[in-house]
This record gives sequence, structure tokens and C-alpha cells, in this order.
Amino acid sequence: MSRVNISFPDPVLFTHDLRVRTYDINKGGHLGHDRLVSLLHEAREHFFFKLGFKELDIDGIGIVVADLMVQYLGEAFMAQRLEIDMSISGVGRKSVDMYYRVKCIDNNELVALAKTAIVFFDYGPRAAVEVPPVFLSRIKERMGWAL
Repeated sequence: MSRVNISFPDPVLFTHDLRVRTYDINKGGHLGHDRLVSLLHEAREHFFFKLGFKELDIDGIGIVVADLMVQYLGEAFMAQRLEIDMSISGVGRKSVDMYYRVKCIDNNELVALAKTAIVFFDYGPRAAVEVPPVFLSRIKERMGWAL
């Protein structure tokens, strides 16, 4: 069986902290895989908000998640504090790759690495469009490097 192997790129653009909640726990007594995906989504929404955007309004353009990869590395339990670091790499004409590093603050152990391909999408004609220049500009400012 081949396994997903994700490398988190530097620099960290954004960090979102949260706590594992009761409804995040599965029958195995740890953070469920489905809930982890929801926590990644929450971090991404906060990241866009920090940049002055909403996921459906980046200079009038929205996004869709084209793919998702998750590499599970450890467990997280009820009430533990998680830190989700985010970065961007793989900037294309109509998409960017967003990376997530989920770490337990309480024991400093990695819980997961993840990557989503984000496609910029105009919901009027329901078509992929070029990455909005204002998004690229704010990412460049935040990252301190040229895309």
C-alpha cells in the first residue's frame, strides 16, 4: 500500500489555534478523520478572513476544493489544544496548493499534515477563473517572497 507523504513548505503564513471538542471525538476516543477535515476548513476560513476575504468573495471570486490529501501522524484527544499552521505553494494560473500542519500544543506532537488544491471559481458562470491579483498581492506581502 502506498502512503501519502506531504512536505509542509516554509514559511508559515497563518496559524489558527483551537481545542478538540466533544463532537470532534470518534468511537476510537480520538479526533475523527472527518472532524479533522472540518478543522482544516475552519482554519482556511480564518486565514481568508485575516487576508480581508471570505471564501466566496475574493474580489468577487469564490473557491472550490479540487482535492484533499491528509497524512495522519498521531492522535488528538478531547480538550487538547491544536495549532494549525498554513502555507501556500504551487501557485498556478487558476489554483494554489494550501498546506496545513496540525500540531498538539499540549505535547508538541504532530497530528497530521494536509494539502488542498484550491481552484478560484466564479459561481455566476460556474467556471474556474484566474487567481485574483489582489489575492496574490496579499500573499506576497504576507510571505515576503515572489510567487
